[in-house]
Amino acid sequence: MQGAVQGENGTLQSIYDYTSTEKAQLIWAVAIGTIIGTIPYNWMYVRYGAKNVFLSAGIISLIATSCTPFAAANNYILLLVIRLIQGIAYAADFAVIGIICVKWAPHDEVAFFVSVLTVFSPFATVITTAVTGFLCTSSFGWRSSFYVHSVAGAVCFILWYIVYSDDPLSHSSVTSKELANIQKGKSAAHFEQKR
Repeated sequence: MQGAVQGENGTLQSIYDYTSTEKAQLIWAVAIGTIIGTIPYNWMYVRYGAKNVFLSAGIISLIATSCTPFAAANNYILLLVIRLIQGIAYAADFAVIGIICVKWAPHDEVAFFVSVLTVFSPFATVITTAVTGFLCTSSFGWRSSFYVHSVAGAVCFILWYIVYSDDPLSHSSVTSKELANIQKGKSAAHFEQKR
């Protein structure tokens, strides 16, 4: 039986049969990683802008996600570290929402921007749960869900890199009328990038 080990009493058990404590640790690792990553990402966004920093977080997330099946099959501590790294990368998501709102949202549309940008989390859960369920019950197996999500994430981050600009002033698709609307009522501090 693949993925099985002989237990203390001689019966076979899956290497993926985690204890309640191990399951909790795997969930906590993401939360702890998110806490750890929050301040550094905020600092990097202010210092370097969101485009490349968020792309870097995406690459870290994609690598960690695609390594998850290997880690799960080989070493619990490695899996725990991978989950921690996923949490650190995830910390970039919510911080980037603030940067986008400050740079791109007109003052009277900030609430709308926040609501649209935060709906990704439940929306992503609906999609990824359905896709994962399909893949896990298909001949592709559960491991494929990590690879498919990594590829889908790569597509999203490539689109991010192509479409997003740290500054509406330098974005080729922003008209002067749109720029005036974005900048209306904002101070120079909204447009500065700290070095």
